[in-house]
Amino acid sequence: MKNAERILAAYTQAEPWKADHDAAMQCFEMEEILAVGDLALRLIFHRDAAWQEHVASGKIPYKKDEDVQIGDFYKSWVEVSERMLSVIKALADVGFVVNGADDFELQLEEARSLLDSRILETEMRPVEDILPLVKGNPRPERYGK
Repeated sequence: MKNAERILAAYTQAEPWKADHDAAMQCFEMEEILAVGDLALRLIFHRDAAWQEHVASGKIPYKKDEDVQIGDFYKSWVEVSERMLSVIKALADVGFVVNGADDFELQLEEARSLLDSRILETEMRPVEDILPLVKGNPRPERYGK
């Protein structure tokens, strides 16, 4: 019985350390994922802005499939990011902090707003009907107040 007690004692003492280590490693991995997500969103922003500028200046013709593709990029990014946010919150619930999470949440809100705006743009309605749907400016430091 003594061997069983020693093995059980070793297990119970090691397991909390292992769980904390695993969560810390998950935080580190999440930070790397957020960095990649940041790069991906910047690429989407760049692609969207460049495409809009080229269409507006007449350098390229408007093509609905390209417009839809850019919207799909935002949608995919938001869907993946929603899952990442749930992991970040789960880690926070057990006392771990993911560096960059605050900036990530701002980016997610901005991407949601841009996605919502793209959806609204497809609907031709008077501005009086659309204004109540606006959720506010998620990044006043970027877009003004």
